[in-house]
Amino acid sequence: CIPFFLSSELIAPEHVGTVQSISMSSNWFSNFCVGLLFPLMDQELGSYSFVPFAIVLLVTVMYSLLVLPETRGKTYQEVRQEMDASRQRSAFFSPVPQEPGPVELSGQQSEEPETTVV
Repeated sequence: CIPFFLSSELIAPEHVGTVQSISMSSNWFSNFCVGLLFPLMDQELGSYSFVPFAIVLLVTVMYSLLVLPETRGKTYQEVRQEMDASRQRSAFFSPVPQEPGPVELSGQQSEEPETTVV
């Protein structure tokens, strides 16, 4: 459920389907791992077997409160601008380089998009 919320709010519309597929696959794989490993954790940790899950939950809540932007009432472009501005202020991330448009020999940008034949 959560992969659908995050990807539809934070990813460009043309990539949402692919990102949702990857997110759901990793979600199902994680559920499989929990189901496979929980009996071993329960056997080894006993009544403390839920502590690792509580730690992961705490880290996830902190991430969502401190890192993810508020998206209510905003368009994708507004959310993206906010994320880019936040990334530029952060010491952990370098700014994402923007691809320059096609340039003519005179140094002026061309109005026509560049086409590539493969």
